[in-house]
Amino acid sequence: DGYIVFGKRSAKLACLPGHWHCVPAGHLHSVQSRDVLEQELREELDCGWEVVRSARLVAVIDTGMEQGDKPELAFWLRISVSASDLQSRFLGAEDRAEHDGLIFIRAAAHGERLGEANVAVGLP
Repeated sequence: DGYIVFGKRSAKLACLPGHWHCVPAGHLHSVQSRDVLEQELREELDCGWEVVRSARLVAVIDTGMEQGDKPELAFWLRISVSASDLQSRFLGAEDRAEHDGLIFIRAAAHGERLGEANVAVGLP
């Protein structure tokens, strides 16, 4: 659908409760970044690798002192499921308790200006 997916970290988490971040996300605990991405996709969104059309690394992020300066990779994923299907899958995901909810923000085309109409919260 062309959305970027953000998850609001649960208020019950010890680390960064209530903060928004891209989903799926996780610490790099393997030298194989695809293994980490595949695991996080399954755990956080209940999706297998077969839904991924393409994956591109866009950043390596230092998580800061609070999380022990662990590296986290940021990927741009194109997947074959709709935003509403992804929301449904999220509700049944293994790590569902990690996030209080998702927000979907439509990615802008080059030079396009986006407004509030491009945000969909908790799609049915």
